[in-house]
Amino acid sequence: MIKIIFVDFLKFLINPNSQRIKLKSENALYIKKILITICITIVSVITGLFLFVLSNLILTKLNIVPPDVVNHGKVLAIETFSIYQIFFLSAILAPIIEEIIFRLPLIFNNLYLALSISSFYLLLKLLAKVDFYMGNYDFEYIITHTVIGVSLFIVTLLILKIKWVKNTLLNIYKNKFGLLFYSIAVVFGIIHYPGELSLYMFSLTIPQTIAGIFNGYVRLKFGFQYAVLMHLITNSFCFLM
Repeated sequence: MIKIIFVDFLKFLINPNSQRIKLKSENALYIKKILITICITIVSVITGLFLFVLSNLILTKLNIVPPDVVNHGKVLAIETFSIYQIFFLSAILAPIIEEIIFRLPLIFNNLYLALSISSFYLLLKLLAKVDFYMGNYDFEYIITHTVIGVSLFIVTLLILKIKWVKNTLLNIYKNKFGLLFYSIAVVFGIIHYPGELSLYMFSLTIPQTIAGIFNGYVRLKFGFQYAVLMHLITNSFCFLM
């Protein structure tokens, strides 16, 4: 089974596709998928860390050093929230929201795309803001952006009903899926960019980009819920570190 997964993954890297892997022993199917997901998660974390360390060694050889940056948002969050709140936000809520945004729409579906777009807006305007959890936003701000997020969901569904729009997207999913897949993985890495523009800081997104590739593979081969599980395990591991 491990050999089948390994060979399939290598083929997938060359030509990403959504063809599910058929596992034997249907009675133990869910347990097998969970165990395989855990194994893939371990490989993903190790690969991401290895490439991150390698990139840092290369940058060091090129005399490119990290800028003097303090992440005030994280400092504020750590000082404000309890360890349980931080765990919930980083290891549970964030993985679920990010998987809805980046992995759910890997399979074409009007509802998936609408949920992805509206969730991305809410993430930027509310869920990614420390102030939101501190109660510093006024009621009008929250209601306004919630309404906009819901409106985006409805408008996206309506736009996807337009025949030429739907056909264009279907063509992209069918003929340019590899480009779409890797673009989403790269964007997933970029949204974790620490802030100050530098080549060194850009290297910090390598583990997330790698995770985006592995999570995308699991989502397409096993199902969305397994990608969420993988993300939960990864973020829990990072939290404990």
